[in-house]
Amino acid sequence: NRDNMAFGWPARYVQFRFEDFGVTPQEWDHALENVACTFNHSDGPMYTFLTWNCHSMVSTFLSNISAEGDAHYRRYNLVVLVGMIFFTGTFTSFGAFLSTFGPTIVAYCLAAGLGGWAAVLSFFKVACGINAFFVVWFVLATAFGMPGMHGNVQVKPTSSMKDDPLAEADEDSRESARSCSQLRPRMTGTVETAVH
Repeated sequence: NRDNMAFGWPARYVQFRFEDFGVTPQEWDHALENVACTFNHSDGPMYTFLTWNCHSMVSTFLSNISAEGDAHYRRYNLVVLVGMIFFTGTFTSFGAFLSTFGPTIVAYCLAAGLGGWAAVLSFFKVACGINAFFVVWFVLATAFGMPGMHGNVQVKPTSSMKDDPLAEADEDSRESARSCSQLRPRMTGTVETAVH
């Protein structure tokens, strides 16, 4: 859902450069268009928070742009991307920093004000439990090779979709192909791995 972010606009990113992957800006844009169209197409992977998500798309792109034998080849998966964002990511703005940590700080302040340190400790335990569930889920899902975690989606070349007249396709497929054909002018030559 381009321009319709489920969890708000990205707050942090990791910047990649063409030189890191040994590709030209045109090759980068073409690879990004192919991956975006694959994820946008009606028979592509269906978005689910626990398996196929925005990090799956980025890891698929980075895996496909990396040449075999390259230092980056098949290195990217969901856990690696999240680790990169957490440890080396840059906030898009001070407002993004506040939107990331502000609600947690406010919740702890409310817990302290309403229930004292016992409430803060209880809130901390609940928050740790929820976060631990997601961390364990994504690490195990990646370790056991669950689809979507390794960026191993077969990417469809966009030229085949553009050349197909879509005469017998349903409305969703035609709309998806139109959206893919409109992607090229919007490419910027960089990709950002985002966290919301």
